[in-house]
Amino acid sequence: MTTVINNDFQIQYLSARIVDESELYIIYNAWHPTYLKLMPKKIRLNSLRKKMSNKTELTRHVRKLAHEINVNLAAGRNPFVESTTPKAFHKLSEAIAMFLKLKERDMRLDGFSSYASNCKKLNAWLDSHDLKQCYVIAFTTDTALELMNELALSDCLNNRTWNNHFVFFRSLWNWLIANKYCTINVFENFSKKREEEKFRNVIPELHHHRIAMYCQQFNPNMNSSLEIRLPNSSTGKRNPRPTS
Repeated sequence: MTTVINNDFQIQYLSARIVDESELYIIYNAWHPTYLKLMPKKIRLNSLRKKMSNKTELTRHVRKLAHEINVNLAAGRNPFVESTTPKAFHKLSEAIAMFLKLKERDMRLDGFSSYASNCKKLNAWLDSHDLKQCYVIAFTTDTALELMNELALSDCLNNRTWNNHFVFFRSLWNWLIANKYCTINVFENFSKKREEEKFRNVIPELHHHRIAMYCQQFNPNMNSSLEIRLPNSSTGKRNPRPTS
């Protein structure tokens, strides 16, 4: 049987059927992501036939099992995918929540807040594209491309911020791979955008001294840090910043 219809549609499975001859089993076919073709999957039930002497009860049980297999196949589940990535059909939003939960336990608050912000942005994007309930396996390289292109076209996002999002998403998908949600990092083919050099205005010495004196007068709590940066009376140069 061919697995292509009109050259642009691949059959993802053939429904489960019951075979009750010398051997009792259920057989169905599913698309194998490695071999790129339909492959048979057989569930042998001889041991069940020995345990259940009631023929009617056995038939009812086997039919129910075949029906459940077909329901799962129709929903997009694939036994060959799940054998290597058992969490492929977990919701992406739930995987993100687990990622954050683990990171919150291990990270400092300032570092975690950045992770939480990026995850919030990703969840908001999923929600706005009706993907809040999507499985991890449903977030493909095309989905990633759509996300990154929309970020690139955002008026309030410069290349540096885009790069920060990209690095985070790539890191998140590496975590998903390590935790058996998927096998491919959908962000691996992206590369960083060229960033503009940071431009810093150096405060003239006179203005710096006036600002420091003003802050010392009206905010005494800043004394200890500002005194270090005030000009040295003997050299006229600022004292160096503390190293710790």
